Amino acid sequence: MESLKLYLEKTQILQLKNTVHKMKSAMDSNTNRMINWKKGSVNSKTGYLKIYSQKRKKKEMERRRKLTGFMGRHQEFKKEEERDK
Repeated sequence: MESLKLYLEKTQILQLKNTVHKMKSAMDSNTNRMINWKKGSVNSKTGYLKIYSQKRKKKEMERRRKLTGFMGRHQEFKKEEERDK
């Protein structure tokens, strides 16, 4: 009779250990998903900021060109070709 009790206790302990292991695995899985989601979220935000920054720089350069009358080398070369014609 005692051996049966001992067997039942051991099986219950093993079942509890197995359950705890499954719960830890599930928590680790959820934690990893959250971390990956957060990384994706940060990457999309920094990507937007890079695009916004590039657009802003381009607009600022165009504004300065208009104010100073400076054209890029390519545009100056075209104007020289037109004058030569």
